[in-house]
Order: sequence, then C-alpha cells, then structure tokens
Amino acid sequence: MAEDPARESRAELIEQPVSDTVLVRVSGEVDYLTANDWHDAIAVGLAQQPRRLVVDLGEVEFFGSPGLAVLVQARVRAQQQRTEIVLVCPGPRVRRVLELTGLLELFTLTTSAE
Repeated sequence: MAEDPARESRAELIEQPVSDTVLVRVSGEVDYLTANDWHDAIAVGLAQQPRRLVVDLGEVEFFGSPGLAVLVQARVRAQQQRTEIVLVCPGPRVRRVLELTGLLELFTLTTSAE
C-alpha cells in the first residue's frame, strides 16, 4: 500500500547554539504511521542529555494517541536525567488533545523556540 502524501510528517533534530538545549521540530501529522520518526528524533535529542529539550509543535496538523505516547515516554526519560521538556506553539487542535488528556499540565509551554 502506497503512503498517502497528505499524511506526511517530519521530525528533525536541530542543533542549537546553546549547548544545553536541543530542539526537535515536528510538522504534519503525528499518528501511528509517523510517530516512530518523531520518537527517534526525541530519543537522539535526549541521548545528548541536554538541560532542556524543546519540542516545536507549531506545524503539527494532527496529533493522535501515538504522539501522546511518545510525549509520555519522553517525559519519563527526561525526568530520570533531569531534562526539562518545553513544548512550543501547540496549535488549537494539538493543545486541545493535550488538555483533554491532562498532559498539558505536565509540560512547560512557550510561544517561541528561541
């Protein structure tokens, strides 16, 4: 079965000029087909043991339960190594999912990845 280009997602690890911060930028749809890429980018970021892991959700159009699972797993690992996870610009749909599941209270939110 061919992949639907409309269901495209991208997760990339961005090198930050501040050595204690790692940025993961996510775009498109985060669902069962795309969550592994996002999981891998976050795992690589956390492996660097930064003080802050910034996850930019500003360009996420859909955020399904696999995305929630990745966030929960990342939070557990981040707590173990004392890394703060900061979520950037979750749009209204993503924010609503985080609110309904109670996850919004577990993360720091900001409007900019800077």
